[in-house]
Amino acid sequence: MSDPFGGIVRADRVEELKREIAELYRDRGVDGLIATIAPALASIEKLEEANADLDASLTSLTKKMKLLEQAHRIETAVHSVSDDAYVDEMSIVAEMAFEDDAAFHGLEYTSEGEPFRWLGPDKTSSITAFIDRSKPRTVTVRILTFSLGSENELLSLMDGESQAWDEVVADEMFTTYNVTLEPLKKQRPTRLAFRSKIMLRPSETYENNTDDRFIGVAFSKLTVR
Repeated sequence: MSDPFGGIVRADRVEELKREIAELYRDRGVDGLIATIAPALASIEKLEEANADLDASLTSLTKKMKLLEQAHRIETAVHSVSDDAYVDEMSIVAEMAFEDDAAFHGLEYTSEGEPFRWLGPDKTSSITAFIDRSKPRTVTVRILTFSLGSENELLSLMDGESQAWDEVVADEMFTTYNVTLEPLKKQRPTRLAFRSKIMLRPSETYENNTDDRFIGVAFSKLTVR
C-alpha cells in the first residue's frame, strides 16, 4: 500500500490500525458508534428540511406572482374597457385555444367524437369574462359525466367567492351545473372559476396506464346568459 507522502505503509501497520478501530468500537459499543455519526445525520436532516421549506416557499411565491399578474391584467382591463364592450352572453368550448393560466390540458375527443379538455394540472380553472352585469346572469358549466365518479363534485368559485350551484342536471353524456350571478352596480370583468374536488394521476390509479398528468374533470363547455 502506498503512503500519500511517498513512502510505503507496512502491511502489519494496516492490520494494527484495523485492530485499533475494531477495539475502539468494541469498547464503546453500538451507542458509541451512533454518538459519533449522530451529529452528521442531524445536519443532513436539517439540510433536507431546509430544502423542502425552500421548495414550498418558491412554489407559494410563484403562485402569488401569478395572482398578482392576473390582478394587474384585470385592473388594466377595467380602466381600458368601456361599458359598450360588455356583452349579454358568451360561450367557451373545449375546442377553443386557452391561455396557460386557464388550467386545462390539451384538446381530446371521446370515442363518440365529443371534444373535451381535462382540467389540470391546477385543480381550479379560472376565466375572465366581460359580461354585462346590469342584470342577473346564469353561468352554466358542462362536464363529461364519465369524469366525475361518485364523489367528484364540481365546486363553484365566482369572483373569488364559493357559491352553491342552483341546479345540477346529469345524463349519460353530460353533467350540467348552473349558478346565478347577481347584478353589479358598476361594470367590471367577472372572474368565472370552478374547481375539481378530486385530482389524480391515471398512471398511479389505473393498471397499465402510462398517463402521468395531474387531471380533474373533463370540461366540455361554459356559457353565460
